[in-house]
Amino acid sequence: MADRSLKLESHLFVLGEPAPVVLQSSLAKRLRDSLGSGQAWRGVISDGDHGAAVSLRFSASSNDVSMLLVDSLAWSQRDVDQKRRAWQTVLAMLTPALQEGAGPQAAPVRLHLGMFATDVQRTPEGCHIFALSARRSWPRTLRSRPCTSACCKASPRAASGRV
Repeated sequence: MADRSLKLESHLFVLGEPAPVVLQSSLAKRLRDSLGSGQAWRGVISDGDHGAAVSLRFSASSNDVSMLLVDSLAWSQRDVDQKRRAWQTVLAMLTPALQEGAGPQAAPVRLHLGMFATDVQRTPEGCHIFALSARRSWPRTLRSRPCTSACCKASPRAASGRV
C-alpha cells in the first residue's frame, strides 16, 4: 500500500476516446472536484497497458491546473507529435466542460500540461513501477508548486489550455 501522505492516485485514461468517455473519466471527475482548491496530487495515468507518472497542482486563487506527465519510454518525434495532438484534443474537451461546471461567474479554466520522456526503458514492461518510483522521487518543488517557468507564462498554447 502506498504512503497516504503521498496522495497517490491511479486513473485509467485512454487517449483518443470520444468526448463522452473522456468527460466521464475518473481523471475528469478529479479535475472537476479539485478546481480552485490549492490541492496537489500525483499518481499514474494508465491506458491499461502503459502507465506514466503524473503530478497535478491546482491553484487556490484561480482555475489554473498545472500538470506534468513523465513517461519512462523514449519518444520519437512522431510520438511527440501524436501525443501532443491527442492531449490537445483531450484538453479542448475538458476545458469547456470544467468551465461550465465551475459556473458562469467563475475564473477561466486553464489547463497547462508539460510532458517529458525519460528514455530509461526500452520496452513498456514494468512501466507502472517506474511511474510510481519516478513520482515518489520528484523534488518537492515539482510536487507542491505550480509551474512558474517562462515557457508556461509566455506560451500562447499554455495560456489557451493546450499543450
